[in-house]
Amino acid sequence: MDGARQRGRLPKASDRWCEAEEQTVGGRRVPFEKAFPTVANVTVRVEDGLGNVRVFRKGEFGEYFDCIDPYCDGVGSSIGFIIRRMVSDRAPNLTTTEVCRGQERNPGRGRRPGRVRGPCTKVYKVSVDLQVSQPPSSNEEPDV
Repeated sequence: MDGARQRGRLPKASDRWCEAEEQTVGGRRVPFEKAFPTVANVTVRVEDGLGNVRVFRKGEFGEYFDCIDPYCDGVGSSIGFIIRRMVSDRAPNLTTTEVCRGQERNPGRGRRPGRVRGPCTKVYKVSVDLQVSQPPSSNEEPDV
């Protein structure tokens, strides 16, 4: 978090996720392949209301994508939650609207955060495409 504050902005969710040692709010921090062993490939497209588009591929993102608002306290939104829901529902594609769950703050002094102005109002269109790896064929003869 100190690096984010030195850059003159509030720390974002991805900063906090990367700094977490073992336990996080979303559970234990594990590699993507271990968290989603059936997902062969994933592409996440995040579009803000200004027409800016960010595209993430497998291995290029963590649990969260960051809010673009420099005054947001860094909650953003969870990509992991969306992917877990898609894997559970066996959905190869999903487009959803996600609202940042952060709070806008006035700039603070030093290490102290500024006063909360209210909830962050940023809304994102998130599109996710999953490619699921093929499970072993059930037609094969079991080894005896």
